Amino acid sequence: MSWCFRDATAPGSKPPPVRSTTYRSSMNTPFHRFVLVLAVLGLAGCSTVGTRIREKSAVFATLAPNVQQEIRKGQVEPGFTPDMVYMALGAPDERREHHTVKGDRELWIYLSITEDWEGQVVHYRRYAVRDPKTGAVYVVTEPVIHNLYSTDARERIRVEFTNGKVSSIERDKPRP
Repeated sequence: MSWCFRDATAPGSKPPPVRSTTYRSSMNTPFHRFVLVLAVLGLAGCSTVGTRIREKSAVFATLAPNVQQEIRKGQVEPGFTPDMVYMALGAPDERREHHTVKGDRELWIYLSITEDWEGQVVHYRRYAVRDPKTGAVYVVTEPVIHNLYSTDARERIRVEFTNGKVSSIERDKPRP
């Protein structure tokens, strides 16, 4: 049996049918990332202002109507308790504690996370394919594409509690 190695681009050669397959590492496409986010939300449960208010309904019912309205709008004001801030903003992304002689302070940090598409890296892989009818072997070159993303996590809001009440709030200033 004789093997004939031909480049698929050689003049006069008949290329075999080419399968259009691109191999990507898992979780590297926007679709896979979307499915992952849906799965995480489905497993963790979706935390909205409404679900958090229902979770802390006993605390919410004792609040004044104007405070209830602020919480429904996702607003936090000095004097709020940790439960009130949780209902308005949800669980913080980070928590820090400070213990001093003047009292205990707790800092809740909420992050804004963005993911930006940076482009693609394309490299090529080559492999041999044998034609089942003729036995000829062809060299096939196909692109392999990797999408590049960058992730940026910035502080969106900081809420500081002193002795169990909000003492200061730092927010991103809106851009003009």
